[in-house]
Amino acid sequence: MFVRRLDFASSWGMLQAFDLVQGDTPAPPAGRRDLSRPPPADDRMAIRRAEVHDRNLSGLSMPGWLVVRCQVDVTAFQDSDLSGAALVESTFDECDFSRAVLRDVDLRRSAFEGCTFDGADLRGADLRGCAFGGCSFDGADLRGATAHESQRSDLALDPDQAATVRWTTDPPPPLPPI
Repeated sequence: MFVRRLDFASSWGMLQAFDLVQGDTPAPPAGRRDLSRPPPADDRMAIRRAEVHDRNLSGLSMPGWLVVRCQVDVTAFQDSDLSGAALVESTFDECDFSRAVLRDVDLRRSAFEGCTFDGADLRGADLRGCAFGGCSFDGADLRGATAHESQRSDLALDPDQAATVRWTTDPPPPLPPI
């Protein structure tokens, strides 16, 4: 496992920047906030320009977080709660989102290559502008998700799943402040 320059920022300033070399999710250093817990409702936590490789983040709880311009490879997010998060302008290769809660997540302008979303809850997700190459969505719940018509072939959904997606030709709205 390797993470290079992982920055956690909020409205009260930089919380933590460190390099992780190996091991599972570490305990926060003394005097630091436990970043595995959801942020306060009035403050959105953000991870910017991080590189995450070969990491097991299964069961992680990051609802409402902002993840921007990150590179994530061979990482497990199984059974994680990323509801309401914005994972934008990021690249995810060979990641496993099986059974993850991605409800109302904003995935605009991100790329997913060889990722697994089997059994994931993607209800209300915004998928416009995403690239999905070789991804699996077996048993994923996409009711109310929004995708652009041009993504039909990339998503390779079964007919029942495709019928629950809101297909649009409208351009996506602007990204959240990053």
